[in-house]
Amino acid sequence: MLTLFLLYGFNATLALAKIKDETAIPHLAQKAEKEPLEEVMMAVIQALTDFGPTAIEPLIKLTNSSKPLVRMAACQGLGRIDTHKSVEPLIRSIDDPDPNVRRAAICANFDTDSQSVFSLDFTDR
Repeated sequence: MLTLFLLYGFNATLALAKIKDETAIPHLAQKAEKEPLEEVMMAVIQALTDFGPTAIEPLIKLTNSSKPLVRMAACQGLGRIDTHKSVEPLIRSIDDPDPNVRRAAICANFDTDSQSVFSLDFTDR
């Protein structure tokens, strides 16, 4: 029964991503934070990532989740979207208490456009 439920949640999430209806973005972001099953939660964050730059803000918010796995997946998603908006949250995530989140943030920073990193203003730090 759990396998069927998992498959249903996973497929429903992928279907939302495929239709690219941007009204689904807030619902997907909320589901990512509340989803108890890791596999479905990862599919939800992948679906958000598939929306591209329109989902950048929810992914940034997910980097502050109480769940390390959500923060890690959000960092991976930000690295795949590759916009200048993703760089600062990824840099902040390098100081995350969870080593897997830190690793994801570092790898994602290497995935982003290096010009985005150079455009940041570090004078106020």
